[in-house]
Amino acid sequence: RWIGQARFSGTLFDLGQYPGAIYDAKSTTWVHGEVWELTDFEKVIVSLDRYEGVHLRKPDYVRQEVQVELETGEEILAWVYLFCKPTHALREIPHGDYRKWLSESKQHL
Repeated sequence: RWIGQARFSGTLFDLGQYPGAIYDAKSTTWVHGEVWELTDFEKVIVSLDRYEGVHLRKPDYVRQEVQVELETGEEILAWVYLFCKPTHALREIPHGDYRKWLSESKQHL
């Protein structure tokens, strides 16, 4: 079930084929995304974790609960897949919005 647009404090990076977000509660920049409620959490989360590779020996992502701000201003806890590898060689997406980044780069989803 669609909850809405949301954001959290952190930095978003371009990994080539997809983005990677780093959470930082003290950051002055935002990572923008969407919040969905899973109606069958236990069943669906297994598939999402497998897709994101969190079970791998050296995963790119970890799933973590993060405080997010909905577009209404309400703050909730949400599960987020966060990038967990070094970012020093990656290109930062300054506005934290991957869809906008793709559009600006004349790429398509």
